[in-house]
Amino acid sequence: MAQITVQRRPGPYMDVLRKYRVFIDGTEVGRIGRGETITTTVDSGSHEVQLKLDWATSPTVNVDLATDETRQLYCEPGANPLTALYYTTFGRRRYIKLRPA
Repeated sequence: MAQITVQRRPGPYMDVLRKYRVFIDGTEVGRIGRGETITTTVDSGSHEVQLKLDWATSPTVNVDLATDETRQLYCEPGANPLTALYYTTFGRRRYIKLRPA
């Protein structure tokens, strides 16, 4: 079995008390808080990973995994106090940054 690990960086103060919902292939697999890590076992092959917070999301990241492969992704808020209004309205689909390691 393959694994997908998502690590939330402890950086910015945006969403410091909130947890992001982690979705793999459209199914919620857990929630991740500031400085936390979540690892999920999946079948080998292609998977879509996305994070959500209320109506705001991250872009979808496609992950192709071989058997027994582990892929690590990092996430953090994409907004800051000066850009929060934009990212909670027009930029809501890029509110959370989600990137491969």
